[in-house]
Amino acid sequence: MKLTDIKIDNFGVCQELSFPDISTEIVVIFGPNEAGKTTTMDFIRDTLFGPNASDLRSLQTVREVAPGGSILCIDTEGNHWDIRRQYGAEMSLEVTINSQLYPASTLNRDLLGGLGPDIFNNVFTVGLGELRQLHQLNDTEAADFLYDMTTGFDRVSLGAILRRISKNKTAILDHQGNGELTLLRETKEKVKTKHDLATSQLNEWIACQNTIHSTEAVLADLQSRRDTLRTELSTLELSLRVYETIKGVKRLEDWLTNNQHAGTLSNEDTFRRLDQILQSARESERLGTQIKAHDRRLLVLKEERAALEKHIISQDLWLRIRAFTEMVPWISSMQRQLGEYESAPATQRTTSDVNAGTLLATDVDIQLLDQRLLKKLRYPARRLKAAKQRLEKAVTETQELQQRISTAERSWLEDPNWDNVESAPNIASPVIAIADEYAACKRNIKDLRVRLNHREGDVSLSLPQSEDKPTGRELGNLLFCAIVFSTGGSLLGMGLLFPATFGLSTGAAIFCALLGLIAVAGGVFGQCQDAIRRRRRTELEARAQEFQRSRTPHADPRKLIDEIQTELQISLNTLAQLSNLKKQAASIERLRISLETSRDRISNLSMLVDESQADWIDHLRQAGIQAVLTPAELYEAVKRVDDFHNTQLKQLDQQSLQLRHKTELAELEERLNVLLREMPGNTDTLCLKEKLETLASITSRQQRYREDQCELDAEIDVTSKQLSKCFSKMAALTRDLINQYASVGVKDLRGLDQLYRTITKWRESYSQHEEFEQSLQDSARKAGIPLASIMELAELPLDEVESRWGETDSALDNTNQLINNTHETLGRLRAESNELGHDELLARLRFQSAAVDAQIHKLEECWRVWATCEDISQRVRTIYETQRQPETLRDASQWLEEITSGRYVRLWTPLGEDLLYVDDAQGQSWLIETLSRGTRESVYLSLRLALVRSYQQDGVALPLILDDVFVNFDLSRLRNAVNAIKRFSVEVGQVLFFTCHAHIAALFEDIGADIRPIERPSEIRAPHLPKLAYVYEPPSHQSSKQIPSPSSVPSETEVAETESSEIAHSEDVPDTYDGSTDPFNEKPTDRDLAA
Repeated sequence: MKLTDIKIDNFGVCQELSFPDISTEIVVIFGPNEAGKTTTMDFIRDTLFGPNASDLRSLQTVREVAPGGSILCIDTEGNHWDIRRQYGAEMSLEVTINSQLYPASTLNRDLLGGLGPDIFNNVFTVGLGELRQLHQLNDTEAADFLYDMTTGFDRVSLGAILRRISKNKTAILDHQGNGELTLLRETKEKVKTKHDLATSQLNEWIACQNTIHSTEAVLADLQSRRDTLRTELSTLELSLRVYETIKGVKRLEDWLTNNQHAGTLSNEDTFRRLDQILQSARESERLGTQIKAHDRRLLVLKEERAALEKHIISQDLWLRIRAFTEMVPWISSMQRQLGEYESAPATQRTTSDVNAGTLLATDVDIQLLDQRLLKKLRYPARRLKAAKQRLEKAVTETQELQQRISTAERSWLEDPNWDNVESAPNIASPVIAIADEYAACKRNIKDLRVRLNHREGDVSLSLPQSEDKPTGRELGNLLFCAIVFSTGGSLLGMGLLFPATFGLSTGAAIFCALLGLIAVAGGVFGQCQDAIRRRRRTELEARAQEFQRSRTPHADPRKLIDEIQTELQISLNTLAQLSNLKKQAASIERLRISLETSRDRISNLSMLVDESQADWIDHLRQAGIQAVLTPAELYEAVKRVDDFHNTQLKQLDQQSLQLRHKTELAELEERLNVLLREMPGNTDTLCLKEKLETLASITSRQQRYREDQCELDAEIDVTSKQLSKCFSKMAALTRDLINQYASVGVKDLRGLDQLYRTITKWRESYSQHEEFEQSLQDSARKAGIPLASIMELAELPLDEVESRWGETDSALDNTNQLINNTHETLGRLRAESNELGHDELLARLRFQSAAVDAQIHKLEECWRVWATCEDISQRVRTIYETQRQPETLRDASQWLEEITSGRYVRLWTPLGEDLLYVDDAQGQSWLIETLSRGTRESVYLSLRLALVRSYQQDGVALPLILDDVFVNFDLSRLRNAVNAIKRFSVEVGQVLFFTCHAHIAALFEDIGADIRPIERPSEIRAPHLPKLAYVYEPPSHQSSKQIPSPSSVPSETEVAETESSEIAHSEDVPDTYDGSTDPFNEKPTDRDLAA
């Protein structure tokens, strides 16, 4: 099964939360605390298995949205499942497979494989709390994967067999002498004692019968007295409970009597009329506020209009300015044409062909322009054109390089990394500016890494080292190598030197020689390895001693490592910033070198263009053309020789047109000067263009002033009309209010408000009085007590009522005590009478004694059989503990070895015990409780990974969901755990990981996990929980008394004495014992003890 989409409509703090398009095998949901990560995991649990009673109270936090959501997933066969569950008043579950609706039972049967919610909660959805509670798996089917070692084709569990044998043996007789056999022997002694007493009890039966009759008469009198006291006590308790209520009723009656005039006005019509009057008063106040606002607005508008009129010019001057403004585009066009004509070169003004664009000097002889001239000047023209094209290309490249250099220098200078480095930017020598700091930073990083490696080595060496004495393992290795070496030497001698002596054939001699050579090499190699290990251990011990001498008494090596790692990370960040700046500086240097090369190339090409231009002019002179023409102009002139005659005529017309434009422009400028002199300001020193711009700005400003004046006039009219309407409404409303005040007998709004408050209070007090009276009647009716008796007691002082209640309660307690004592006496007498009057007691005791003897003989035989089986099973136990460990524990051992980097290599369980041990790399066995917290959690995580794989092999393929289970891992173990999770997702299935730690999310992101951020809600609402309310329940004969005052609460000593007496009466030992049901024979199993 693989989750593809999670959508939460309303579940706890999660509102409209979704995780769509889940396609990767590892999904990490990352967010702060209270963002809803654990709630999302609970949503997945409850959607698949349904919520329990405690979850239903915390589901709904937004009442408008029904709690629920949906999960989309794909099973192992490729079917698409849509699981949607709704909570609330009506819970519903919809299961859709491939867009087809199926029954709800399909979910657990086909998708979940019949898995129970306990297994899912403790194996597949694991938080830090569930991870540490390994014993929760002991009562589930998951324990079979962890503890059962099997044998044979039928996979019989040897652990279950051994536990059953031990249980049966200890049930009969254990090492402390307890068991069924001991109980039977004790029962036999009891039966014998009872048989002796039975003969002396017959005479006592008659005396018991007489005592029973007298005790029953006393009991009837006491019960009658108890009923009377209970009735009186109930009346007093109810009076105390409603005492304040009765006093409140009397106060309300006095107040209602004193304010009877308000009651006459409390009918609905009068009350509705008062509401209307209040609404009219509020409307009058609102109209007054509007009138003041309109009045202030009208005054502001008039002041703005008066200020605006000071800037508006006269109407005659405004019309002349607008007329001249309309001619400004025409004047600008004439001025632009004259400027273009005057700025054109002289040769262009003299000879200009508008159609062909050809320019010629007046001294060019048209007769010389023919095709022979073009053929003669073809080579110098091509040379000049090629030189100019190459020069233009080089100039373009130079401009691009300059632009790139400017951009690179600006980016280099504005780079934010300069804020974190010590060097200052030097644009003249950018590389040299940061080269020294870059080299220093690299040296610093190298020193920090060396220090960090030394500190980490010192930390590992700071653990207690064993003394430099040869261990048993080293002596064993030495002896083994010596034996192998000597055996190899013997075989080598047999094969090479004495084959005939030992009767060996050639093949056998060669085989013995090879085998001996291998044995000799193995012995030498083993000794070399031992020597290397001894030398390494000596070096490590020397370093550890040096570290112990050098470290301060209070220095924490791990804290020093953290400081060095922090400093190293800062230096690495600085180095990355310097590297980025250095790369940019190198790029600037390369661009500058390219620019210098391009400039040299432009200089050379310019010289080449000058030479080609001089050669072209020389060829033109030799051809009789003194004017300086380009090859294109010459070619065009030859092509359009006939057009030059018409061009000369057009030039004359153009000159006359320009002269007329100058005259008109001068006249218009004079008119503009006259117009501007009438305006404020000095404009004589301005040019014509500036004067036109000044005129345009004046026109625009005046136009804006006049438009603002029109808008102000319109707004003043609207405001005046609104003010008039408000005045008329205010007058009508004032007249109406005066009439309405008179109708209810008040003068102004203050009196109306006081009358309204008095009537409101009278209605509330009257309603409260009715509720109190109804409550008193209901309480009296439920208790079965006349209300008159309660009211009569309420007239008395509270101290007197409490005193009477105390006296009655004491009398009732004494009566109950007497009744209990009488019942005990009567019950004891009846029991004694029944026991004494049983005719078959002696025969039954003799039969019971014979049955107990037979059972004792049978249990002795069974105990011998079970003891023999247990001895045989213990011999098999050692073999199976080393060779037949459960497959799940072997898989968990591989995960543990990967997570702890080989420090712990094996998980195993003793046969017949639900306990787990951990073996480290040195072969030492550890109990899980003796390991550190991080290592224990590594073990628990390995077990969960192995269990999920075991369930997958059994056909239950569900995703693994983890909630921040890495919080106690160091950085190295955290990386190993993340890599293990990655391998688990590839080999087993999908993993969902919830975390609030950024560094854990970063490690998952490095391995390609899908990181889904989740934000904390802006508002978190608590779930709607029902409030506790006090509900009075009248006392009954079967229920305990309600104590109205703390003084009458029984002490802890009295409660303990009562409980002890009840336990003593309930622990009567039976007279007979049949061996089938013995509560003392039920002992906890080994699995329960392990948990």
